[in-house]
Amino acid sequence: MKRTLLLGAGFLATLALLPDDSTAQTGPAPGLKPQARTFDIILNDSGNDVIHRLANLNQDLDFNGAGETIFHYHAGIAGGPATGNPSCVAVDARGHVFIADTTGDVIVRTIDYTGDGSAHATTPVEWQVWLDATNASGIPLPTMNEFAIDANGVVWGTNAGAGTTPADFVWRAEDLNGDNDAQDAGELTIAYDSATGPFNIQVPFCILLDPGLTASLWVSDFYSTPGFYRMTDGNNDGDFMDPGEVIVAYTGTQPGQPGFAFPASLGVGPDGDIYVYCAGTFRKILRLSDSNADGDFEDAGESWIYADNTGVFGATHLVPYIGYGMEVDENGRLFYNESSKGDWVIMNQDLNGDLDAQDAGEGQIVWDSSVAIGSTSTPRALCLLPTPLLSAPSAVSINTTWNLDFKGADSDNYQLLIGLTPLGYNHPLPPYGYLTHDLIVLTGSFTLDGNGDAQWVLPAPASLLGLTVYFTQVAGKLPYRYYMSNGIAVTFVP
Repeated sequence: MKRTLLLGAGFLATLALLPDDSTAQTGPAPGLKPQARTFDIILNDSGNDVIHRLANLNQDLDFNGAGETIFHYHAGIAGGPATGNPSCVAVDARGHVFIADTTGDVIVRTIDYTGDGSAHATTPVEWQVWLDATNASGIPLPTMNEFAIDANGVVWGTNAGAGTTPADFVWRAEDLNGDNDAQDAGELTIAYDSATGPFNIQVPFCILLDPGLTASLWVSDFYSTPGFYRMTDGNNDGDFMDPGEVIVAYTGTQPGQPGFAFPASLGVGPDGDIYVYCAGTFRKILRLSDSNADGDFEDAGESWIYADNTGVFGATHLVPYIGYGMEVDENGRLFYNESSKGDWVIMNQDLNGDLDAQDAGEGQIVWDSSVAIGSTSTPRALCLLPTPLLSAPSAVSINTTWNLDFKGADSDNYQLLIGLTPLGYNHPLPPYGYLTHDLIVLTGSFTLDGNGDAQWVLPAPASLLGLTVYFTQVAGKLPYRYYMSNGIAVTFVP
């Protein structure tokens, strides 16, 4: 459901009286996959069976400062189900964090209603069992390797064989009746069964949603014949079992390819390139680019080594040795875990435009458990918390009304920043994020309980003709923090 907010007269008058500025330029557009500009991270600690929240509050590009690491979910504090072996984490567009535990075969969903960064409160209760082995669909989930959440809140996941039928499958879960879980009959289904599908994906491991298509997945096979598959629900029946819906995307066996082994994690960049971490003795991050748009990466020049232990870190660190849940933010920064030589989160970024992260300065440890929090072991999965997302038409005709849409987490407070001139660089405003324009007015704040989707209805008076007006949204909850959204620009035309 979308809520409509009519702005007060003071804000409308501000828009109407803005002076002419013929030098205004078009501002930055939303990224393909908007992520927190301060790249807050949800990180699971499979050694201590807890979930951390990392926040770059001082914007020094790491998470090692005071207060930047806290517990997001700790069963001993929250009183919820124990996460005996947290295997994967993901976050949806409404700010809910999903945590899978393979000891109890349960998915816990959390939301920070109180604004302290954690999910331990009991009024309101900030955690719940979203799915477990008692589900009425009768499908056990004994080995949840990874899951991803699409824009509609559907959770897609992989399950590896553990003596169940089916043993190796891709599953789909959705809350169809609005009771905030997927425990009811029909809410958990099998989207791909390796035993009866066209490919025997023996250990479906990592999963990635294609941001350009709905119900399109990338799934890897971790077992003896490593594979990387693309799954698209061509007839919209909720599965990938029909002819032509699954294709082999990459095997690493073609001439000139860098090889392929034990694909354990996937990420997608803002340009649509896919990143694959290969485990075992191979230990490389590959970058794949579908340059001819044929749906796979099997052609010459479409795959290469993005990072390995011969590059910026060197063999002494044995980097990368990654957990699940690789993420790439809107600026092309790639985040992953290292748990062999240290309990770290590492960030790689291609700074010189050579399409890899092997050069000096292109890799850094952004979170070191021995510095940040201590006694943390084996970080296994991570996900980036999304920013609030602001969108509007790029051009609006005068003497009309137009819609400014925004999305954020449940029960966040929202404020809108407006300006006339873009900044030459992103101006840091710790701990909120980066502002992209000068500041004219700060609106009043609104709270959207249970629905992070809203719409502002605005006028376009004749006095705005020729102007470009810049907008940024601030959203969040204190005492922990607020976030800056992407910046957008609206130009008023005849």
